[in-house]
Amino acid sequence: MGTELLSCSDGIDMSVCSFHNDFRPTWAEIYLPAFESNVRTIAHRLGPSTQLMAVVKANAYGHSLVALAPVLQKNDLVQRLGVATLSEAFVLRQEGVTKPILVLGHTPDYSWDAAARHNITVTLHDLIQCKTLGSFAATALGVLPVHLKVETGLNRLGLAPGAVPTMLAKLARLGPAVRVEGMFTHFHSAHAPDLKPTMLQLRRFLDLIEELESTGLRPSVCHCANSAATLRLPSAHLDMVRVGGALFGLHPDFHSFDYPASIAPVLTWRTRIAQLRTLTAGMGAGYDHAFRAAKTTRIAVVPVGYADGLLRCCSARRHALLHGQIVPFVGNFCMDQAFLDVTEVEEASVQEGDEVILLGADDSLDLWSDDVARDEGTIAYDVATRIAARVPRLLVP
Repeated sequence: MGTELLSCSDGIDMSVCSFHNDFRPTWAEIYLPAFESNVRTIAHRLGPSTQLMAVVKANAYGHSLVALAPVLQKNDLVQRLGVATLSEAFVLRQEGVTKPILVLGHTPDYSWDAAARHNITVTLHDLIQCKTLGSFAATALGVLPVHLKVETGLNRLGLAPGAVPTMLAKLARLGPAVRVEGMFTHFHSAHAPDLKPTMLQLRRFLDLIEELESTGLRPSVCHCANSAATLRLPSAHLDMVRVGGALFGLHPDFHSFDYPASIAPVLTWRTRIAQLRTLTAGMGAGYDHAFRAAKTTRIAVVPVGYADGLLRCCSARRHALLHGQIVPFVGNFCMDQAFLDVTEVEEASVQEGDEVILLGADDSLDLWSDDVARDEGTIAYDVATRIAARVPRLLVP
């Protein structure tokens, strides 16, 4: 996935490790104990017959797919992995992951041979795919495992429930080259205060499962629960749950419900002050002088910008933590640099090279993806996955 990856063992000073190999002084730390604790919290809520799929799409929600691949491979509480694209699945295979992997998104037919060769499961979502699958099955050199996606209300990818028996019958006639492993749907608002729409989707899916059971066509792994449904609706656990954001301590909607206290953020994002400047009243900073000092103002220039994942249109809404205080960004984010107003921080305590926390905790204060999402009018998933691959990830054991 292109993420620059560092590792840091016990006993090595973090500040030294963070600058190893001349990386820019802007980095993200992945706290493995928190990640593994989150996995345990989820797994312990499941029954003995329910599998846990760890969804690690979008570079593991910005946390580094490469970094977490060996962790996921070794963790016995995780039975399967879920990704959005075939290329993400290939990264996992290249990193030594042998567990089953499901590509949850659309996989074009010209990629099915490659998926079969690497034993990667793809999603089928349209009857028209059966026509091309016939050609694939006639020449296939391997077995293509598939899950059927059922549309129950999200109106994204998926077969209408009434089309599923026809799809299964068509697939059965293709022979052993195509193996139906599972069937799933996806909830559109399991995170919302009102669970009635989710219960309606669940009912549609359960009715379909019951119909298929009566005719002997039920796939062995039926699943529908995302992070929110896994935590809120035990009745939706079925054969497997698909958990992504919760594994990383990211909340799909902080307005609606609380996570268990044992689920914690996994990623801290840090940078260091590159230069300190003092602006007198009337002086501007940055492109277009979007910030102009109304009084004498101390500015810290930090080497992080919108190419690293800061959202330029929200420049004036973002904050950071410095020496146990919240400090605001000012002016427009540049591609590679940004400006912090550090006027309210004791002058003698602020030095070039001081650490600034973009996401994380500092003394009694914390600033996590939920907080940034609230300020930017988005969700925590968006904040975390925006952190660019050029920001090194530092593994903290």
